[in-house]
Amino acid sequence: MSVIARKSAVSEPRPSWTDIAIQSASERQGGGLSASALQLAEEARAVWAKVLFPTTRLEEWKYTNPEAIAGSAFALAPASPALLSEEDISRFEIPGLKAHRIVFVDGGFSAALSSLPAQKGVACERIQSKQSLPLGSLGAHKTEAFAALATALMGDGVAITVAPNIDAEVPFHIINVTTKAGAQSVITPRVFVDAGQSARVTVIESHVS
Repeated sequence: MSVIARKSAVSEPRPSWTDIAIQSASERQGGGLSASALQLAEEARAVWAKVLFPTTRLEEWKYTNPEAIAGSAFALAPASPALLSEEDISRFEIPGLKAHRIVFVDGGFSAALSSLPAQKGVACERIQSKQSLPLGSLGAHKTEAFAALATALMGDGVAITVAPNIDAEVPFHIINVTTKAGAQSVITPRVFVDAGQSARVTVIESHVS
């Protein structure tokens, strides 16, 4: 009598959308972020791998269940944001407000649509151009799940700096635009504000689509 042994198929667990997004972000980060920012993102990935999505068993999440987010099919925003015109952005400005305009399209900073400050002691630069920037200095990514995830997925961003004793005369209006191309995407632009001692600055943020 012959016996045929059959191997039972063991299906490999499917990677979650966060696993895929973090892998994609890691590949992009290597080509743009500073060494300190890369180290921060790596640290956040290690934290996220331990904490993952919070559950309602945790007191602070008792009445907010993020299960729908965990079970969705989000993806990292496109590496090349959609092209928008001046006319597209102007309708998102606040009527009567004179402000420096900082525009992110699908998470990517748009220099062409932004107006940067010229006042002495006030600056706005992309985080990619800042080699020594204390990103993550508040340490939220070490204890908070979503802060860890956002930091692990860190991509584009700006650093607004105001020197000590300087009053930024014009506020900053950050406009985050999500297009159809960015729908169902994870968008994590980073805004770092460093106001020196006795400095004053106003930052307004809008999220539009």
